[in-house]
Amino acid sequence: MGPKATIPPKVASQRTVAAASCFAFFNYAQFFIFVYFIPIYFQAIRGVDAEQSDINTIPLIMANNVASLTSGILTTKFEAYVQYIYGCSILIFIGAGLITTWQVDSSNGM
Repeated sequence: MGPKATIPPKVASQRTVAAASCFAFFNYAQFFIFVYFIPIYFQAIRGVDAEQSDINTIPLIMANNVASLTSGILTTKFEAYVQYIYGCSILIFIGAGLITTWQVDSSNGM
């Protein structure tokens, strides 16, 4: 710790950096909940094997990768990031709400 740390205390104590770090922590916390429990849903409720469960989880991972890449490119281009934080929060709530509608006999959507 100290001035030679990866993120020096002077930088970490800035309000913008602290808020962005807090957002990133909670954003990825919910993402890892999805990544952990969705394969369990596919295996325990839908009765598929581990391989098919992984295949069914690929759209979640790919959507996250594409959204991260797109927001990074747009942030670099327009030098603004707050609207992406708001958009991400809205999409998380919508996605989590839609996941709560899954039933035992829900289709794959294909």
